[in-house]
Amino acid sequence: VGIGFAIPINLAKAVLPQLRERGTVVRGWLGVAIRPVTAHAAEEAGLPDAKGAVVEGVVEGSPAERAGMKKGDVIVAIGDQPVATPPDLTRRIAGTAPGTRVALTVVRDRKRVQLAVELGRLPDRR
Repeated sequence: VGIGFAIPINLAKAVLPQLRERGTVVRGWLGVAIRPVTAHAAEEAGLPDAKGAVVEGVVEGSPAERAGMKKGDVIVAIGDQPVATPPDLTRRIAGTAPGTRVALTVVRDRKRVQLAVELGRLPDRR
């Protein structure tokens, strides 16, 4: 029995140079557990719609913790680009090189807060 899977061409094009050069793919890491923004969470945060990513937890010693991110923050933008969903945030962070400083906009206690985060390297799952 054979097993097959497909990799989107944009992802393949992005990782191929790293695979050729290093034999592995290096991804950016923030160090948070996130979930979608529900209509209720959006209302509680004072957001106009259910977009962004709610921080469910912050990994001890992670880039997010060092930047001051807290459980309950709603990540709504990276730089000047809005975050639509948790997968959107994950894809964009993973696609940014470790060591890169990014500006995150979070909503905390109904106020927008800017956090400067230096991304780490996504830990191996082994």
